[in-house]
Parts: sequence; structure tokens; C-alpha cells
Amino acid sequence: TGGIGKAILAKAMALDAKVKKHAISLIIGIDFFPKPELRDEKEKELNAELAKISSSNSSGSPGCRAVVLHWDAASLNSTQALVTSIDSATTVVDACVITTGMGFHGVATELTVEASHKALRRLADVNYIGPCLLASHLVTKQMRTTLSRLRQTPTISVLSSFSGVIGLPARAAYCGSKFALNGYLESLYADAPYFQLTLLCPTTVATGFRNAWKSGDLGKISTGVNDSSVAALTPAECADAVWRAVERETVSSADAHRADAKFDPKNKYWASANGTVEYVILKGFGPTLASFMVHATSPTVATYIRNKALTSASKL
Repeated sequence: TGGIGKAILAKAMALDAKVKKHAISLIIGIDFFPKPELRDEKEKELNAELAKISSSNSSGSPGCRAVVLHWDAASLNSTQALVTSIDSATTVVDACVITTGMGFHGVATELTVEASHKALRRLADVNYIGPCLLASHLVTKQMRTTLSRLRQTPTISVLSSFSGVIGLPARAAYCGSKFALNGYLESLYADAPYFQLTLLCPTTVATGFRNAWKSGDLGKISTGVNDSSVAALTPAECADAVWRAVERETVSSADAHRADAKFDPKNKYWASANGTVEYVILKGFGPTLASFMVHATSPTVATYIRNKALTSASKL
């Protein structure tokens, strides 16, 4: 309904939108809709728009329809209801884009135990546990069917964060949740190497993301970051990178953050006949972050940043 998710939805609803060269027949939109009538209104709106697009399609191919579902990523009951609804709507998922998440800024040494626990628990539920449960369900069920039916690699693209690649100041709890997300999904691929996983890791994006969490309980305990001078990416830039990951049939080394991000038993890196794992770093560094990266005093951290962020990263 907003930000990066809205920009990605616009691409999926375009007249010529395709997944692996196939026209899209079903879009399942997932968001937080506290009231059922809001969800129903959004579903009606999307289907009306898709009907208009279909009427202008001269190819004669069937149109796309939309199903809109509610999800509170922090709730197990909500996640269980979500996957049940997905199973009812379709038996095959060719591509999934997960953008759910919430932020938090807090200097670890300035937070009480109670405040740290509150931030860690909430971020773990929303940024890590919920998305991982959804991805695991799709890989276990619908994406096996995709592979056998179409002989093509299903895709999961997850909007993670640069904070899931290196630890950053005043973001310990947030970085922890994103590191956990990335680690789980890499391991999920190791357990089921028949899908294409792309972890998109932008720095700062110009959305209402920060305002959303700052207006809640976590905003009351936030410390340590001034956002006034942050140079941000646009939602459109992120959506473009996500959609390239959805559309492509094979991983392009030019797009990959880690060219060796494939698993091979002999060489101990990720590879598969059917699937791949890759990181894509989207750069938009503000002065504070750039200064931290350039002046990192620890040799280990400095080498890590130089190798994994500065020389290898590409802005897509």
C-alpha cells in the first residue's frame, strides 16, 4: 500500500509484466490490514485496475486477477492464517517478493535491559521470524510444484538491508534481525536448492519506513541517529532491482554482490543445477554511514567493509 511494496506492485500489474517469460495470472498482495473492509476495498481496487489493463490487451491472453490478504508478521496465528489463504488461492507460486520489516535506531550501550529486550523481540518477530516462516512454507509447498510443472526455477526476492551485511552504529538490534534473516534464508536454500534466492540490501530508502516505527513504542526508546542528512535511494530504484531479480532466468554475475555465491560441495560455496543465492547491494550512503565505513578502526572490520561493500557493491 506504500513505499517499495507499492512500486513493486505497479511493475507486477503492468500490461507486459512477466515472470520467467510467462504472463502473470494471479497477484497475491499481502499487507497489514487491521480491518477486513480495508483489505476488501484494496482487492476490489486492484481487480478493477487489472480489468482495465486486460481490456487493452490485444494478444487475447487471459487477464490477471488479484487476491489481497492481511498479515501481521509478528503474529504466529496471522502467519498461519496467511499461508492457509495462499494455499486456498493457488497451488503454484512462481515468484515471491517479501518486503515486510520495521526499523529501529538505538545505541546498544545507552539502552536498558528492558528497552533492548523490547526492541530485539519486536524486530525479531517482524524482520526475521515472520518472513522466514512465509518463505519456508512457499519453498516447501508451492515452489516444488512450480519446478515440476514448468521446469523453471521459482524465485524468492527478499528486501533485506545493508544492515544485514555489516554491523552499523546505533543499529545493533536492527542489524541482528537482518543478519538472522539473511542467514536463515541462505540455509533454507542449502536445504532446498531448487529456487532462486535474491537478498536485496539497500542502505537508506526514501519512504515512510522510519516515521512508521518512530511513531510507535520503539520510537520512545530510540537513540543515536540523526536522519536529516541521509542520502536515500528512491522506492523506484529498489523496485527496479527487485523486478530484475524476478524476471531473470539465470543469475547475472554483473548483478551479483558475491560472484561466488553458489554452492559446490568441493569448493564450499553455494551452487545448484536449479537454484542460486545472491546478494545485491543498493548504495545510497549518507555522510554518517560513509564516514563510519571509511574510518573504521578495526583492521578486520575495515577489510570486511572494503571487500564486501566498497569494491564489490553495485547500484542497480
